[in-house]
Amino acid sequence: MILVEEQLGLNQCVVTAHNLEHATEDILRFSSPDNYWCEVYERAVSQFIATSSNKKNIELTFAKSEARRELLKSFKCKIYPPTNTSSRKCNKMKGCASSISEAQKLLAELLSKSQNVDSGILIGKQERNDLKLSSHEKDLIQKHYPEAQRIETEGLIFPRLLKLCPGVDNIVYRAGENVIVNVDNESEAVLQVDAFICGVIDNQFHSFLRGNFFADKEDDNGNPETCCYNMGKLVVPSLQQVIVPTDNILRKVMLYPIPEHLDNPDCYIVLDYMRKSLPITCDDVNVPFYPEPNDVAVVACADGEDYISHIISVQEREKTVKLHYYVEDSCNPGAGVFVRESVGRNSLQTASWDCIQGLAEGHWQGKAWKV
Repeated sequence: MILVEEQLGLNQCVVTAHNLEHATEDILRFSSPDNYWCEVYERAVSQFIATSSNKKNIELTFAKSEARRELLKSFKCKIYPPTNTSSRKCNKMKGCASSISEAQKLLAELLSKSQNVDSGILIGKQERNDLKLSSHEKDLIQKHYPEAQRIETEGLIFPRLLKLCPGVDNIVYRAGENVIVNVDNESEAVLQVDAFICGVIDNQFHSFLRGNFFADKEDDNGNPETCCYNMGKLVVPSLQQVIVPTDNILRKVMLYPIPEHLDNPDCYIVLDYMRKSLPITCDDVNVPFYPEPNDVAVVACADGEDYISHIISVQEREKTVKLHYYVEDSCNPGAGVFVRESVGRNSLQTASWDCIQGLAEGHWQGKAWKV
């Protein structure tokens, strides 16, 4: 009917409707309709089914869709009530945060309240990071808390830790890095970080570092060996697993294989670049001295004595100087007055730059040098 109306008009629809009304009588009088006779009706029915709205009040269709959408909104709010997103990013009780920026904020907040933050802030995802501690790991934790009544088997695992560091704002420790930890408040040990653990001891949360221990390499006499290049100690890897509180973490270190075994390293040099003081004294550092004319310097001579000398000229090519030696005034002993050792053309001596110790203390007093 729809196709007839579109192609032939309303008049033909009246004829078609009449034919449909008397279709049963026509079948009895003549015969059943053939395929050609049903083509127009079949096409009309298929198009009628394919059309979604069927031209039945398109405004009602949109109204029903809008009503369903509003219903779903209210239904969603009832199932998932709005929550504070900041609570998912950090947890003050556990001392953990989801990112470094959130950990910085939490650390600053705890410092403003004068709370202890020596254990640091654990960084990582807040969900699906459960960890089941083994009996061996619980025994390692028990050593640090001998008076603990109960250590829970369930814990949380994190890949990073944020801690305060002297000299800088904060420092982030990551799994796979090497650190130095304090052992029994007496010695230091090198560990490779495996993970950071949040455990529950007597209903309180505590942070731990789980890592692999590096033992000191010892000589035949049992003394720790050091590297000849940087005086850093030598360590060898071991299969010993260690769990220590994060309070015991001191600083980061780097491990570099010894040059003799770069391909298959079995021993490493500890590069302790964050140490508080250098392992050498100021006497071990040689600062080069470049002399200039009219300098009064201290020169080491072959007899083992140091003499005050007045530099007259400098020979840069030969790395030597021409100078006059000064000795203590015999007429005024103990007064700290030094005069020229000799006068004349032969009094000018030659000395190498390597013999010059540095500038001499004192000042000129006429033609003498006063210390």
